[in-house]
Amino acid sequence: MRYLGRLAQWLERPVYIREVVGSSPIPSIVKYKNPKVGVAVIIKKSGKILLIKRVGSHGSGTWAPPGGHIDFGESIINCAKRETREEVGIKIKNLKVIGFTEDFFKKEKKHYITIWVDSKWKSGKPKVGNDEMTEIGWFALKNLPKPLFLCFENFIRGGLSKIGRR
Repeated sequence: MRYLGRLAQWLERPVYIREVVGSSPIPSIVKYKNPKVGVAVIIKKSGKILLIKRVGSHGSGTWAPPGGHIDFGESIINCAKRETREEVGIKIKNLKVIGFTEDFFKKEKKHYITIWVDSKWKSGKPKVGNDEMTEIGWFALKNLPKPLFLCFENFIRGGLSKIGRR
């Protein structure tokens, strides 16, 4: 009976997907597929939020806030500033981490942890800055375009209305 606690702990450990690399039936190299970590930036101005229409990557054709992957050694806040500057060419202020979502893209076999950052527009005119998007615009929370990116849908279900109060 006393070993039951350890068994329960072992069963609760995360399970990783293993992939055999090469042609050998006995893997000499094991590659683990871990979730990726991204940052999404809610940028507010005059009661609206900035969204981009994604293209090229997973979620192509959907609307989402600017964001991207965290570079090694980069803070969440610095990532939010960098991704916003690179993607849409504006500066933001009053940045604050407000939560996270866990996002599973079944078709693409991707798993993301998305960290959400709330911010306010500081300066600059938003522009389509790279090949990751086709459109950009400011939208009221009650009039968001469709379809929405999975991460953003998950965030909305978790309480998007809270960001309008900050």
